[in-house]
Amino acid sequence: MDATAATLDHIVAAAVIGQKVQAAALLVAREGEVVCQRAYEQPPVARVDRVYDLASLTKVLATTTSVMLLVDEGALSLETRVADVLPALAALPSGALRVTHLLEHSAGLPGWRPYYELVARREAAGLVAPSRNGAERKALVRQLVAAEPLEGNPGEQTVYGDAAFLLLEWIVETLSGERLDAFFARRVVIPLGLSHVFFIDLDAPGERAMRLERYRFAETELCPWRDRRLVAEVQDDTAHAVGGIAGHCGLFASAYDIHIIARELVAAYRGARSIFGRDVVRAFFDHRSAVRYGDSRALGWQLPHGHDAGAGQAFSPQSVGHNGYTGTSLWIDLAKRLWVVLLTNRLYYGRENRPMVSIRTQVHDEAHLSLG
Repeated sequence: MDATAATLDHIVAAAVIGQKVQAAALLVAREGEVVCQRAYEQPPVARVDRVYDLASLTKVLATTTSVMLLVDEGALSLETRVADVLPALAALPSGALRVTHLLEHSAGLPGWRPYYELVARREAAGLVAPSRNGAERKALVRQLVAAEPLEGNPGEQTVYGDAAFLLLEWIVETLSGERLDAFFARRVVIPLGLSHVFFIDLDAPGERAMRLERYRFAETELCPWRDRRLVAEVQDDTAHAVGGIAGHCGLFASAYDIHIIARELVAAYRGARSIFGRDVVRAFFDHRSAVRYGDSRALGWQLPHGHDAGAGQAFSPQSVGHNGYTGTSLWIDLAKRLWVVLLTNRLYYGRENRPMVSIRTQVHDEAHLSLG
């Protein structure tokens, strides 16, 4: 692995030196064992335990795993309708959607909506009272999501977006009786002994300051509307508006803790002892959506050769993964029993800086060249 590690170092270090990213963490594992772990930063004070804003990796690591646990214990099924859990939505188009549609992004929901702006506009127009905290704004966001007119027939087209995972968060919280961060911590973080994966409740007095004191974070963008460099503060605007905890974004983690979650999922997939059920993990990983248009997807997870996956050419068809807007990714090759965690803060130099597909592709191909 030494020669491959040197090549991987060159790929990622070049991205740092070239100001495509300011910091990065790379971890490659095979058969559950870490074979390469590196950190990179400019200026060079790199730490392998640095915590990154995972952006949409939240969808699979927190929300999808929570849904897996509820399905495994029989509290939920893939054919459950939204209105079966949230009866107040029965008269709305979203009420008829099934959990499968939400997980595979085939619900017909819009690809993107600036929900944070929509809430602010309603407040400014006097349509709703100004919100005092994220929980109140989350209730408004949920109303907006639930009332979305469908843009296509469920199961017909894949349109990736956040709305489905805002509904899934709502479902998880209703069935569990806990907020998503608490459920995820109790059922995943604590049993696995993880210390560097968490949400940050921006409404809780002192929580962000406590996290900043205990951990070292990768900074993200210089936010134009918050007028500050973001650190230990979720970058996604809607997740920030609702207090930092959301089904689509908000999770922070180190590369090693992501590796532990991946190892636990792969163990379940192979039938070994795990906090996750074998049959449920296999159903989620092996699922291939049968939509007529758009990328085929697994349940919650991307597949390796979909649009902008960045998984490279070497990942086998029996692979799953996911990317995050901030420059993060996890890709798992189930056939070759290999996975790669790549965390960066690509937004440090601006939102227009989008080199991640090329960087991911090079890293994944090089890791497979040596270990695949």
